[in-house]
Amino acid sequence: MPYQSKAGLGEIPLPFSKQNLRKVIRDIIINNSSYSHEALVEWCSQLSDHILWNELDSHLEEIGIDEITFEVINDIEGQWDSFLVDEYDADEFYSIDLSKVQLPEKWLKDWYIRLSNY
Repeated sequence: MPYQSKAGLGEIPLPFSKQNLRKVIRDIIINNSSYSHEALVEWCSQLSDHILWNELDSHLEEIGIDEITFEVINDIEGQWDSFLVDEYDADEFYSIDLSKVQLPEKWLKDWYIRLSNY
């Protein structure tokens, strides 16, 4: 059964699947999305946390997630954190609107390709 994220303001209310992840990333790349990069990261983070807290990482197929998709969601989450640390000093970080932060397009395209090839 696909993981359903908790619906909320700015969050992605779609069931989590490889196809939905590809669609959200593609829509962000072509500027046809109402979702922020932060919302994408939070969506991936919710699923990753759900998998790890419930020790489902050895049972990914049972929840409809393949290994590549799991790697991509973890990469999205990790790259976001690294990007924020690299791009903003401590003073800036506390004053920025995270919903306006955009990850490099190259990363989005790489994730989309990885999800498309497997």
